[in-house]
Amino acid sequence: MKTKQNDKNFISPNLSFSILKTANLSRVEDAAVNRSNINQTLMWLVDKFLNHNYPLYRINYTVRRLRERKLIKMVRGPNGWRYELTEEGQMALIKYEIKQRPVPKQKHWDKKWRIVIFDVREKRKKHRNAIRGLLISLGFKLLNKSVWIFPYPCDDVVELAKTAYGVRHDAIYLVCNRFNGDEWLAFDFNLGLAPVA
Repeated sequence: MKTKQNDKNFISPNLSFSILKTANLSRVEDAAVNRSNINQTLMWLVDKFLNHNYPLYRINYTVRRLRERKLIKMVRGPNGWRYELTEEGQMALIKYEIKQRPVPKQKHWDKKWRIVIFDVREKRKKHRNAIRGLLISLGFKLLNKSVWIFPYPCDDVVELAKTAYGVRHDAIYLVCNRFNGDEWLAFDFNLGLAPVA
């Protein structure tokens, strides 16, 4: 018989996200009167505010894992206990929200390009590789060194990514009109334009 900890479906990314999201809501401050009922309170909040109904044992286990990963911490306020996101938890929440927010494609291209330029120093190589991987997953194509291009509006996702990966001051998001020689790009993005021979 499988134990809860060995069950591959026991830890749900959706549950982790729900707990992080709930811990980030200002309205849940000081929700639990004492430490013993804080997870029961959290279970109720996840159900009420996010419409996700999970049993208490899954809440307990997931909270323990999130605390071990230092994504949430327990703090005591004037009226009771609550969970609070750590800095790492805030970043994890933003990254998860990015994954849950795919860039919608337009029925008709507006003939504008979205360009992201970022220059992250070598000592922050991990952040640079992370945002590069994200841009690729969103469908961006490399135009030049550290210059990425995409045909659809995605400023909200890019802003989230800049915050999540700590490159807010190292990345620029531009919207520009078509330019000479962009037919190849339009063809690569399957925008209904054939490249000029």
